[in-house]
Amino acid sequence: MAFLNKKWLKVLNSVKDNIKAVAIMGGVRDYEKPVTMSAMKNILNRFGYATMNQLYHPKNTKKFFHFLNKNENIKRYIVTNNLVNELFPKPNNENKNNQINKVINLNNNNEYLKQITELLYKSIFGVQPQPFDYFTALIINNLLFNNTLKEKINKYNIVYNNKYALTIVSKDNNLNTIKQNIKTEIENIKYKPKKNSFTNELKILNKLSEENFITITDIIEPEFKEITQFSII
Repeated sequence: MAFLNKKWLKVLNSVKDNIKAVAIMGGVRDYEKPVTMSAMKNILNRFGYATMNQLYHPKNTKKFFHFLNKNENIKRYIVTNNLVNELFPKPNNENKNNQINKVINLNNNNEYLKQITELLYKSIFGVQPQPFDYFTALIINNLLFNNTLKEKINKYNIVYNNKYALTIVSKDNNLNTIKQNIKTEIENIKYKPKKNSFTNELKILNKLSEENFITITDIIEPEFKEITQFSII
């Protein structure tokens, strides 16, 4: 997103009819306890609901979301931060091999893609597979080979604020309902320092009005637990 200047937006608009889908890594669910770190005074100034990567550039991310809103034909897939540990457990040698096989076997219909994947992950550099790699490979595989990607029937919304890079994935699009959802999840946090930090974030969030946010609808989060036809677990 840091490179999304006027020139790149012009390029995107010139090929918008050819863009089948976008894959977004980021966002925090408002209906589950956050797994990201909360802001900590004098240590970390990023909001817990801003996601770990903050979508790289808050203001440009807003421009990109505006682009998506203008082009509803482009499918929008997301893998939230809540899914990271669920999809790829903490790495060890066994997990890493399983993760490599997951990505390689997505491409079992295409020998060339399979070879590229093997070269990347089994090289001497020991590249660690990332959830986003698996996620995007899954979508590309689905688009190229017309596989039926199992998706949750319910689509989600992203509610985004570029000042704090808040990226909240929700089943709702009403800001007050989303704030209440977040409050409920924070109340369920048992570790007091973390709970207090998220409570302080919520106080700031509660001061933000609707005009400070942009909503992106029809976000699809694949149900990874149901996807077995593409991977070896």
